Amino acid sequence: MSTGAPVIRFEGIRKSFGPVDAVAGVDLDIAEGEFFSLLGPSGCGKTTLLRMLAGLEDPSAGRIRIGGNDVTDVPPFARPVNMMFQSYALFPHMSVADNVAFGLKQEGRPSAEIKTRVAEMLDLVQLGEFGKRRPHQLSGGQRQRVALARCLVKHPRVVLLDEPLAALDRKLREQTQFELVRIQKQVGITFVMVTHDQEEAMAMSTRIAVMNKGRVLQVGRPHDIYEYPANRFVADFIGEANMFEGVAEGEGLRVADLECPLALEKPLAAGTSVVVMVRPEKIAMSRDGDGAGANRFAGEVAEIGYHGGVSSYRVRVGAERLVRVTSANRRHHTEPAVERGDRVVLSWHPANAVVLP
Repeated sequence: MSTGAPVIRFEGIRKSFGPVDAVAGVDLDIAEGEFFSLLGPSGCGKTTLLRMLAGLEDPSAGRIRIGGNDVTDVPPFARPVNMMFQSYALFPHMSVADNVAFGLKQEGRPSAEIKTRVAEMLDLVQLGEFGKRRPHQLSGGQRQRVALARCLVKHPRVVLLDEPLAALDRKLREQTQFELVRIQKQVGITFVMVTHDQEEAMAMSTRIAVMNKGRVLQVGRPHDIYEYPANRFVADFIGEANMFEGVAEGEGLRVADLECPLALEKPLAAGTSVVVMVRPEKIAMSRDGDGAGANRFAGEVAEIGYHGGVSSYRVRVGAERLVRVTSANRRHHTEPAVERGDRVVLSWHPANAVVLP
């Protein structure tokens, strides 16, 4: 990822539909060569922001710059971007090669150049032997790669991806994630992807912008956003999270009758209301309850979910609180290690708790 001047810059971008702000004043920089994701729930403004970058929507206020040039009023066909739509939008009556070549033919490129560049792109997406086939003769993953080759063949400065894997089944999605990242690194072009799939964004992105209600709430690397969310919405939207609401007391937090030591850089004033987040995989669960340590609470297993590689638990602590715990299944078991109704002890290290505003 480049650390130089941003290739994309949003400056106070706003988009209003009547009285509603779909995008409410976004300032955002995207570096050259990044695989950048706009992530958030439906209606958060991420697709509208992508469409404004593509030139398919006009901003109500603000400016958009690509490569230092103001493109706010530049039409879509004159911008150094290409967009891959969720539906792929391949021409069914054309061969794979002709689909990839379409944009170059529209520009009036020489036939020899078109043939060379199309062959290069098909080899890049590992479809070199499929040039004569029609889209209906390809699998979903192959059609997706044809659409990507069509985007890349014009050598754009930026490639825009609108939910590019939404039409694929789960296993193919996971395989294609790695393919997209491989291709992006190989060509070195900036990719900007819109998705509502947290796992997809985490696996593929160099950085992520989490959006809600038209605003960018946090920008950072996947690791930073997951481990150190900026606020409660981000913590809850990215993965699973246990939220403990309480009052600062000494060097920790009191939640009802539970005392939770925290690892704080600065002590909290006594009586301060705080929210503490602990990820389910950070919590250890023991059936015997032996040993000593911080944040050890007794509870009863209320629910169990078996997911193959991991198991998830809902443990009732006290009268009303359900704590989520995730554990990797590292050994073969003929019977579950823990059953519903078992008494267990939960614990986590103070450094694994994050205090949220």
